[in-house]
Amino acid sequence: MKVAFLITAYKNPEQIDQFIKLWENPNFHFYIHLDKKIDINIFSFLTKRLNVKFISNRILVRWATFSTAESVLVSLKEILAERGDYDYINLMSGQDFPLMRATDFIEFLNINIGNQYINCFPYDLQTDWWSRNESRVNTYNFQDWHFPGKYKIQYIFNLLFKKRPHPKGFVLAGNSNWFCLTADCVAYMLKSLDETKGLKKFFKYVWGADEFIFSTLAYNSPFRSKIKDNLVYMLWPVHGEAHPVTFTINDFDSIMGSGKVFARKFDNKVDNEILKKLESELLKGAYL
Repeated sequence: MKVAFLITAYKNPEQIDQFIKLWENPNFHFYIHLDKKIDINIFSFLTKRLNVKFISNRILVRWATFSTAESVLVSLKEILAERGDYDYINLMSGQDFPLMRATDFIEFLNINIGNQYINCFPYDLQTDWWSRNESRVNTYNFQDWHFPGKYKIQYIFNLLFKKRPHPKGFVLAGNSNWFCLTADCVAYMLKSLDETKGLKKFFKYVWGADEFIFSTLAYNSPFRSKIKDNLVYMLWPVHGEAHPVTFTINDFDSIMGSGKVFARKFDNKVDNEILKKLESELLKGAYL
């Protein structure tokens, strides 16, 4: 079972090292996409770990713009071009942390081989998630463009075009962008995106496109019947903030009871105690 881990990062290299150190395994390869605006030298020590390398085609990432999705897309292409024998590709952030040992994760994947772990909520305005997020795909968002008066033009566009037409032949799907997918599924998704006229352009005008593009591509693939919920435990603030809760030691019990493989998000500058506690549990052989 060979697994490629694509880690999107921009801070806390010691925290990433803590995860990689715990999960060093000859069957695991770690690819780090470092935001182009970040000094790579601060992270360079990570390559001293087994099977760690940086994505060469770095993207300058701006929150909620298409650049977030683009950084993943170019990284996936680079990973598949380098090696064609991965069984799974796992997308995660530098603020994720494992809740089981590497050997247990390999066993989990072997038992569930062929399953695709990604959240895909198909477009349905009767559901709570889509009722709150439909404007993100039905209106034009120019946050990725840089010229004076762009928001005024965005407003005019959305007055003239009451609802954006969805890509033909595709059911939009969305939710969390984190996934663990077979390499065959990833290759199909990339090919579909490249070969479907206008598909990538549609997502370039979606606010937070990374929460739609991968779910949509997976949901409209031959792998749909094997889709399961993703493997990441997150908590969201009760007031609907755009960022998940940063875990502290007070969240230890809920994390351990989540039944997930990973949790996010953590920040060793906010609370390092929770990371030390989880690491201690893993080293003792405890897992979910």
